[in-house]
Amino acid sequence: MRPLVLAVAFLLLASAVSPAVAFVDLDGDVAVDGATRVEQRDGETTRAAQIDGETNETGMQNATNETNTSSPPRHLDPDEAVGQGNVSSVEAYLVAALGERLKSSAEALSDDDYQRAREILGPEYDTLLDRYELIASDRDLDTTGTSLADTREGQLEYVETVQEYDRTYQRYLEAKAAGNEDRARTLARELDELAGEAAESRTRLEANYTEVESTGGVQLDVGRERLETVSTSVEQDQEQVRDAEFRRTQIEAQSRAVAGSFADPFPITGRVTETDGEPLGDASLNITVGAQSTRVVTDADGSFSLDYRPTMVGTGPQNVSVSYVPDPNSSYLGSTTVLSLRIEQSTPAFTVDAAPTRTAYGETVRVEGVMFVNETPAPNATVALSIDGRTRARNVTDENGRFVFELDLPADVAPGDRQLRVEIPAEERALAPVNVTTPVVVETTATSVRLANVAPTDEGVRVSGTFRTADQTPISNVTLDVRVDGTSVERIRTDEQGRFATTLALDDEQRENGSVTVSVAYPGRGSNLLAAESESVAVELGVVSPARPAIPAPALPAVPLPGGQSVTVQEQLLVGDVIVPTGAVALGAVVVVVLGGLVALRRIGTVADGVGVAPSPVAGRARVGGSRGVASSPGQSALSPRELLRLARERLGDDPAGATERAYIATRRRLRDAAPGSDSETHTEFYESVRDGIADSDMLRSLTEWYERAAFSPRAPSHEEATTAVGTAEALIKAEEVSPSGDESADDSDTK
Repeated sequence: MRPLVLAVAFLLLASAVSPAVAFVDLDGDVAVDGATRVEQRDGETTRAAQIDGETNETGMQNATNETNTSSPPRHLDPDEAVGQGNVSSVEAYLVAALGERLKSSAEALSDDDYQRAREILGPEYDTLLDRYELIASDRDLDTTGTSLADTREGQLEYVETVQEYDRTYQRYLEAKAAGNEDRARTLARELDELAGEAAESRTRLEANYTEVESTGGVQLDVGRERLETVSTSVEQDQEQVRDAEFRRTQIEAQSRAVAGSFADPFPITGRVTETDGEPLGDASLNITVGAQSTRVVTDADGSFSLDYRPTMVGTGPQNVSVSYVPDPNSSYLGSTTVLSLRIEQSTPAFTVDAAPTRTAYGETVRVEGVMFVNETPAPNATVALSIDGRTRARNVTDENGRFVFELDLPADVAPGDRQLRVEIPAEERALAPVNVTTPVVVETTATSVRLANVAPTDEGVRVSGTFRTADQTPISNVTLDVRVDGTSVERIRTDEQGRFATTLALDDEQRENGSVTVSVAYPGRGSNLLAAESESVAVELGVVSPARPAIPAPALPAVPLPGGQSVTVQEQLLVGDVIVPTGAVALGAVVVVVLGGLVALRRIGTVADGVGVAPSPVAGRARVGGSRGVASSPGQSALSPRELLRLARERLGDDPAGATERAYIATRRRLRDAAPGSDSETHTEFYESVRDGIADSDMLRSLTEWYERAAFSPRAPSHEEATTAVGTAEALIKAEEVSPSGDESADDSDTK
């Protein structure tokens, strides 16, 4: 309690000296490219303020706050607002911010800036959505969160499809310019398929937008208009391609039977002609009816006949499409018509030709077989494989009715005598739901939990390690128990490489005792993996003084590191949440001012290798303990970017988030000379300050987004993502170490 009282007192002192009020900005710097910024004022949510001085909803010009230039706007930190009971305000803030990102992404897409359209829906969107879902999960508001997640995925899919269309269209134009007509026609066919996919994706995205507007109470008209502009452009381009490359066709079809089934197929007859009536006579054509594809040969009049055997279409009256699908090198466009048919049900049968009799964790389970009706193979039918009553895989039968399943046995299948079952996973379809089972014995597998690092930090105890089988195969995506003094205090999941890492918060009693024992265990309940527990490691917590250190002016405090080196608190914080009043800086105040008078420094801690950015158990929050914030002595020197990169590399295996943060600190330290005075800037402001003066601003943007995810998002970066982030940092630093003349810069003369 004493540190909090001292911090509040220090805040009052700083406020008395400077009339300016520091504020906390939302992680991720929500507003994008002039988008509306939602603000919290006196407990009410306002969507009036816009970036770049645009007119707000009240019709007033949003200049630089001329009515009170000494008091910057206070941006609401959702974590703090929730604690004050302003949950509905935070919800409105987050939904509006997510809506702005959807609109900004659509605007970037309409400007053909595909990379930007994706980036806007990247890690910052994840962070905002995670925070919203955290609130919504307690208030039964998960519908809006699901809609926002689905809309993001739908918009990313649309961006990808439109970009692929644009790339293919450019290749098509190049082929036409080179006189390569065969190549141009092949690409034109691909364009036609992509245009169809884009239209379908756009339709789904429109439904997503409507759902978000309905459940979230936001207006996405601007984004919708931009998406419509993109859709119209694709359609117009494709119409020109069709007119230049293809002859249009039309298809007629009819059934001589009103009702039918797989066992009693529909006799379909039809005719394919050009739009002027010229028949596609004496031709081999591909005709699809529903999911069934049949090769037919037309007569001189363009007529054809075939039998239609329905498989997964619903029973009863159904509208079934009949289409002519041209070959890739054909000069014709396809065409479609619809038949009204009454579907009756047939009962199929299975035979399983191959299946294992014994298996264990991680071993491949391969099941093969055939489905048929009255000895006729049943193609295009959906089948599912379940193990001990739980569906594990789905597949579709081929033209001969065959199916193959291959999957690695997961950990959550209990050992002993089990059943493999193949079935049709739907009811009221043309093929009745039937199944066939075969026995299998699931064996147990020995495991081991190993601790790689257990070390005290100011936040608690940092724990990391691996979970593997006895033969050292990594065990991914399973839950482990973390135990302190024999009591389970936390549950964590392993990553794809079987690694785990967490920081344990300790209570006052544990801290007073001065030491704890830590272990990690796999209980093995309901699993084919045997239970295991790591060795217990005793951790000496040491004495942590609650007193705040004196802060000399004007030097910034620093975190001491082994070997007489240091990292400044400013670099530790990366000032991602702070704008410090000038008067406070004059007092040497490096303090985060949080709504309601709560003062907390973000993410300061030390880990075993001495660089202190230990993740908090609550994403985006931090706890501070002890007296780490002391001024650097004359004998201490700052770590060079290269040394920070080395530490980042060392942390990749056990702490991807920490490695990513170190990589960002290293890069920022190397680039800060390009923007004098940038030490007090947020990570987003720092990027804007230096982007025009560095070799590759896109790389810095990517690294900044990885840092945001590592520092603020509950979704910690994977090992692969952290490795990419560190590699990006190395490339940026290397590029900046070479001057235009080719000589190495003298800035890093201490680099070895």
